[in-house]
Amino acid sequence: RGKSDRDPKQYKPIFDLRAVQEGETILEVGGGTGGAVRALAPQVGQRGQVIGIDASATMIAEAERRSAGLTLPIEYRVADAHALPFADNSFDGCYADGVFEILPDPRRALAEMVRVLRPGGRLVIPAPDADGSVIDAADRAVTRRFIHFMSDYESNGWIGRQLPCYALELGLEEINVVPMTGIFSDFAFAYKLWFRDSLAHAQAAGVLSAAEVTAWVADQEARQRAGRCFLTWAVFILYACKPETDRVFP
Repeated sequence: RGKSDRDPKQYKPIFDLRAVQEGETILEVGGGTGGAVRALAPQVGQRGQVIGIDASATMIAEAERRSAGLTLPIEYRVADAHALPFADNSFDGCYADGVFEILPDPRRALAEMVRVLRPGGRLVIPAPDADGSVIDAADRAVTRRFIHFMSDYESNGWIGRQLPCYALELGLEEINVVPMTGIFSDFAFAYKLWFRDSLAHAQAAGVLSAAEVTAWVADQEARQRAGRCFLTWAVFILYACKPETDRVFP
């Protein structure tokens, strides 16, 4: 898995929600090549620190390469989101994006983020809900089967709707969920990013036939040529705080 850097401005809505302060210590879980870490660092200043972890040594090596020569208070480590290598109450804030939908045990990973948060610390996690995707298509039955396959087999497809309940179970407070919907009119982009592999997997699993995949893709390509392609991707941003107590979290 690779995560390319975004324009730093694209992180702003999430960082504003997190209300990052100068001097804070922030952890990003599953940071890929470190784009968010580098975007966050100026907000914490030289008195703070931003640490990014990823399970891929390749991603961490690339993050370090892209950060070479920068005088930023940042650090990268290879680590498992399910067993963070940090002491309890280590961070003022935790952030993860594009991660919880692919983790084997997202609740355990959330519990780890809660564990390393200081009392009063805040976390922000944007998480998609694949079953909430909307795709205009000629064949509704094939489209529904495809969306359900992506949700049920390709990822933790309901994680966007599940994380708020996990947060409640773990004792977090000030839980807020901000819905965001991405609207796409470029099927070629969505096909390369999401659909190509998922369609191949759905065909291999017997959920869709080769003829159905070919016809569905042809319909979407025709819609794009006609300027009437309509696809959406639903994301829910979870914001929550760890209580100001010495309670031991499960």
